[in-house]
Parts: sequence; C-alpha cells; structure tokens
Amino acid sequence: MELSNKDEFIRPDFYISYWIFAWFALYYFFVNKKKTYCKWCNPILALSVVCIGCIMTLFYILFLNVGIIVILKYLFMISFYKGYPVYCLRNYPFSWIYSILSFSVFFGIYLSYLHYHGENFISIYTRAFHQFKIKTNKNSSAFIFASIVSIGVFVSFLYNTIFVKNKIM
Repeated sequence: MELSNKDEFIRPDFYISYWIFAWFALYYFFVNKKKTYCKWCNPILALSVVCIGCIMTLFYILFLNVGIIVILKYLFMISFYKGYPVYCLRNYPFSWIYSILSFSVFFGIYLSYLHYHGENFISIYTRAFHQFKIKTNKNSSAFIFASIVSIGVFVSFLYNTIFVKNKIM
C-alpha cells in the first residue's frame, strides 16, 4: 500500500516549533551567556505566537477525541518546547519593534528553507492536522527527540542551579 502525500512522515525540521526552540537554545545558552540581554534577537515573541497556535491546536485535538496518550504527548511537547522557554525568558528585556523584525526575518528564512525543499507552510500543517484526524502517530520521533532533549536541558538546569549559582564547583 502506497502512502498518499497526506500520510507521509513530516520531517521535524519542517516544523517551525523546532526552529524556534533552536533559536531559544542559541539565545539562552550562547548569545546571552554574558547576560548582556541582546534585545533584538530575543525569541519570546516568536515563542508566544507559536504557543498560542499550539493551544488552539490542542483544542482541535481534543475535539477530534484522538486518545489520552496523544493528548499527553502533545501537552508534554507544548510544555517543553514553548512553556519552558517562555518561563526561562520571562524576565529578559525585549523590544517589540526588534522582536517583530527579528521574527519576520526568521520566518522568512524558515519559509525559504521550506521552499528550497519543495514544501510550504500550509501543506506541512495540513498534513499534520490530517494525521491527527486519522489518528496516526507518524511523528512519534518528535516526542522521542523532545524527551531526550528535555532530559539534557533538565540536567543542565539542575547543574546550573545547584553548582554554578551556589559556586559549589
């Protein structure tokens, strides 16, 4: 049986959420390492916009009645990819103008990447919604990736909280 275009696995690099999480990781762990608070590249606006979209998607998933396991996986990914970064950046200063400009440039780069690979934004998310609708779990690798990365981030957070801030080591 050949899969239709809507049933294909969607590569994780085609989801904007992963791109924004990578932006957060670069900003939080590298750009802002010296606590200079680079306002022009703070991803809090992008994280907030995508978080709102994910919450709306959650209501769609609840409406479809796809099962508790899928809902829990989705809640975990929302919490990890959007909630945790927003929590980490909550006290960081940002500029609305710079945030809008940097998110626009970022989104343009993302759309160019999709176009280069013969995809577009609408088709990616249409296929993702279709997979929820037919109750397939083709993108379970995203959950596994989120689980592995979340363990690493949590360990890093504990290390920084316990050892670095308390100057134990």
